[in-house]
Amino acid sequence: MVKIREFIGHTQAVYAMCLKQDGNGFFSAGADTLLVEWDLNQDDGVMRAKLDAACYALCQHNGYLLAGSQKGNLSVFDFQFNLFKFLKVSDFPIFDILYSEDRFLIASGDGVLRVFNLEFELLKTIQISHKSLRQIIAYGQGFACASSDGKITILNSILEIDDVFQAHEGTVFSLAYLESMGKLVSGGKDASIVFYDSLTQKESVNAHLLHVHTLAVNKEDSRLLSGSMDKEIKLWDLKENKLLKVVNLSKHKAHRSSVNKILWFDKNNFISCSDDRTLMCFEIKE
Repeated sequence: MVKIREFIGHTQAVYAMCLKQDGNGFFSAGADTLLVEWDLNQDDGVMRAKLDAACYALCQHNGYLLAGSQKGNLSVFDFQFNLFKFLKVSDFPIFDILYSEDRFLIASGDGVLRVFNLEFELLKTIQISHKSLRQIIAYGQGFACASSDGKITILNSILEIDDVFQAHEGTVFSLAYLESMGKLVSGGKDASIVFYDSLTQKESVNAHLLHVHTLAVNKEDSRLLSGSMDKEIKLWDLKENKLLKVVNLSKHKAHRSSVNKILWFDKNNFISCSDDRTLMCFEIKE
């Protein structure tokens, strides 16, 4: 594992990232309210907007860039980074935004999943939990939603609740889905990662020393990255649920504080962001 580049520009913790649709870079945002665009080959980013509050969620689709804030507001920017829409979604933070089949699914701290169309009109609200919704992902023909009550909620394609089960002790921060294997993976406040061969058959691994904040599976469904409050990033083999590599400060000049989000950029490269205000790109050497 080799660190390729360190991106410096944010003045406070970085919580959110999303890849650019053209594949040439990514966006980031965090506690400093700055929305920044980055090129993977450049150390310096370009500030594109200043948001209303700390940002926990970013999503780009069809040229629009959506940012969800701590105050529950949704900012929608157009191709030129002009503010196209500004919506009060909730009185609680927006923690995740997912695009699926001409809909935007927005998960917030009031436990409600809200569904908007491409004109950003509210179509539906679903009360999933009485605690915060931390992430929503595509799962099979439907969706899986993680919440701060330690539960995972499974929804079908028309957003009806099919199943709810206890997954972790404390908050479930992150989910990943391996489509080729039909396998769900979750990470939580209890520092564990759970690998589900089915919703009833699972393997729990003591993965980190502190909260598992983020999970990211590659396109080949062969490797998983986990990032933690313990400052480490770990690489896992998904065929055997086996730890392959550990990325940390002492060996790789990696993050000095909590790892909040990880994105795969391509087969062997990934990006991470942290409370230490930096973003980093690493390459996996075989």
